Amino acid sequence: LALIVASCGAFVIETEPGMCCGRYDHIWSPLETTCIAFFTFEFVARLLACPLHYGLSGKAAEDMHTLAAEVENHTAKRMEGRWLSVALHARGRFLASPLNVIDVVAILPFYIELALSSGAG
Repeated sequence: LALIVASCGAFVIETEPGMCCGRYDHIWSPLETTCIAFFTFEFVARLLACPLHYGLSGKAAEDMHTLAAEVENHTAKRMEGRWLSVALHARGRFLASPLNVIDVVAILPFYIELALSSGAG
């Protein structure tokens, strides 16, 4: 929460005429980079830790709970190909949820600007 407040505060202060236009870039740029790095780490950690039943309810969620327990106990039958598919679908549901879309939209411009400024575009 502190990083979100710091990031928003810096964004607002940076728009003030006396604080913009390159005079304080030595402060704003490292602060923005630090905040984005933490936000990216947190988002990727949530993506990787996403449970198989994410976004499911009822019987489908129960089936995913059962499947996860079977895989954990090594009792799942012939799961090699299906496991990857199930995990990718869970991550897809995670990425498609509205709050996670907002997170991606908040993080992505930094990386687009970084790629374009480095000549990779």
